Amino acid sequence: MKEILYFMLFSSFGSFMGVVVNRFPDQSLLSPGSHCDSCGTRLAPRDLIPVFSQLINRSHCRFCGCQISYAYLILESLCGLIGLAFCFQLLRFSQVFLLLFGILLSLYDLREQSYPFVIWVIFTLLLMVVFPLNLLSILLFLFGIFAALKDIKIGSGDFLYLATLALALDFQ
Repeated sequence: MKEILYFMLFSSFGSFMGVVVNRFPDQSLLSPGSHCDSCGTRLAPRDLIPVFSQLINRSHCRFCGCQISYAYLILESLCGLIGLAFCFQLLRFSQVFLLLFGILLSLYDLREQSYPFVIWVIFTLLLMVVFPLNLLSILLFLFGIFAALKDIKIGSGDFLYLATLALALDFQ
């Protein structure tokens, strides 16, 4: 029973991550509620169960029959599997945090070749509650600022992400 709860909680978080990537920063995360992108019909609670609703509806909108991207199913399932790994103590909390953070930034990067700076700041500040600043993360952060100011053929976001990883991971 506990495993099902972990899977559903983390797959729900994956569903929310999909909403964040699709809406933030251009639209509100809260309004309008979840709806079909094709017909605009507001989804009922039974259409909002992560993974299972898409499987039951065979990846189609229940109202207009339009195809729903499998990316949502993959994201929700992946996050659910991360939750199961955490439940079985195969991953520590910091590893789960970094994985979810990495997935969110990767989705933004795939979509727009950048990500909102505020998302990086929020996740990094949350991680700094547990892990202190270290020299490597400061150096990578400085490289990120340098990359933002001068075109060095690598994005500043890459260095900022590495700076965040350096908080929680050893140099090795």
